[in-house]
Amino acid sequence: TLISGTTTDVAIKRTLQKDVYNSLYLPFDLSKEMLSQWKDIEGNPAFDTMPVVYVYEADTVVLVDEKKELQLLFHELADDEVIKAGVPFLIQPKEDVAEKIYIESVYVTKGEALEVADGETTWVGEWQPENVSVSEEYHALLVAGGDTLLPLTETTQVLALNAYAKVPASVVYDYAVIKLPSEVVPEEPQPTIVWHPYPIGYEVSNLD
Repeated sequence: TLISGTTTDVAIKRTLQKDVYNSLYLPFDLSKEMLSQWKDIEGNPAFDTMPVVYVYEADTVVLVDEKKELQLLFHELADDEVIKAGVPFLIQPKEDVAEKIYIESVYVTKGEALEVADGETTWVGEWQPENVSVSEEYHALLVAGGDTLLPLTETTQVLALNAYAKVPASVVYDYAVIKLPSEVVPEEPQPTIVWHPYPIGYEVSNLD
């Protein structure tokens, strides 16, 4: 049993699928350097190739092919960035992970589940398996591996160390997707008009 406020060795059991988005929710801070210290049961690095970690930024609704697309925007974890304990994030490993992962000497701050929100969408994590019900107040969206999030249509169990998105029912959209900065198409820049009193390259002189 993890005790909040202690430094200890931790073993986590969380199946991760390669090359797809997996939601993850941990009771300790995480950085790229910390991730490189994760081990398998034999003490070898847990990953042959470092997985990519994505941090939630905000949401936006855009019109795509006459459909309202709810975009949940993420950025890649920076070298100097730390994800705080209890903050949900996405991880995309390069190989499947089915066995326990071991992490030495981490400071555990397990407590109340934290919610991450910027815009209308809130990301919620679960320490333990939790049944999430359909609500009239919000839509629950599950990370299903691909870019498109799976809307909850019936009571579903969210497994431990997973997360899901909550979108208020007042937000109007047709479907929701995960977007990275490189995938976001910027709006067309508006031309800047500079008015000159006379055509450039011409002189104005008195005709007399």
